Amino acid sequence: MKRIIILVAILFSATCLASELTDDVTKASGATPSSGPSTQLEGLSAFWKEVHLAAGLGLTYRTVVTGKLVPVSATWNDNRWEVFAAHFRDQTIGGLRYQGYPAHEGLAPPMWAATVSRRFNFVDHQKFQSFVGIGAAYLDTNPCPNSATANDHTPVLDYNEYVYHGCDKLNGSKLNYSLQLGMRFYDRDRSHALEFTYRHFSNAGMTSGNRGEDLLTAMLVF
Repeated sequence: MKRIIILVAILFSATCLASELTDDVTKASGATPSSGPSTQLEGLSAFWKEVHLAAGLGLTYRTVVTGKLVPVSATWNDNRWEVFAAHFRDQTIGGLRYQGYPAHEGLAPPMWAATVSRRFNFVDHQKFQSFVGIGAAYLDTNPCPNSATANDHTPVLDYNEYVYHGCDKLNGSKLNYSLQLGMRFYDRDRSHALEFTYRHFSNAGMTSGNRGEDLLTAMLVF
């Protein structure tokens, strides 16, 4: 039931995204639903000019830095919609203990993540924007077994955390919610920008063992 709720949220976000894309392309071209292919192609071309691509670097952390990631994104409609993807390197705790994990314990193997988010600009200036965002995330990960599914042969760490080679001890599911808070600093003509964003992926405790991902990204927007 919990996974169904998350799936419904993701489908709703995808539906809103598709509707927004259709409206934006139609407005950009001045087309109507009965317009011909050439007019629709003109609309796609005009819409593409409003899309801003971005790439950069990021860090994951759990009190201490635990890993690195390479993020890319596409935003449009004056930074109101974002599609985000990132590759995470393996995440580990350094020389400190964290919530029962031994020092240097692995937390999550390398993985990919993709999100679709609706952003809300609460400060929109010629030189900068401040925004919050909410959306859906998919993580290409393998969650560790929890107490409801683990067998008697699964070794146990402190706080009932299961050691399972190659599994993800942070994320309890592949489908998650996505939250973000950030700022974007533009150049004079707003054709390029530098964006700093805090992001959180989590399923809101709908599965046991879920701690979620906390990450900071810095990206060049062009």
